[in-house]
Amino acid sequence: MAEDSVDEVCEFLDKRGLDQDVVAKFRSEKMDVEAVSHSTDDVLEDLGLTKTGDRVSLRAFCQTIPVTEKAGESKDGIRGIFQ
Repeated sequence: MAEDSVDEVCEFLDKRGLDQDVVAKFRSEKMDVEAVSHSTDDVLEDLGLTKTGDRVSLRAFCQTIPVTEKAGESKDGIRGIFQ
């Protein structure tokens, strides 16, 4: 589920010690693993990640999440939607 992916991103930000306002902004904007992976530095900065290290670390974290987890469903679940 994509909401789980948002939770993972927010937990990561929390563990890095980011302000709760930043974490809340990621949650309210539904910034899941896939959204973060496709975000530019400008987008992440607008969401409150002002430090380059935080942006790089978050993207690296998102790359460690398996593709099926990013989508929030198994491949069979996705196939079932389109059948």
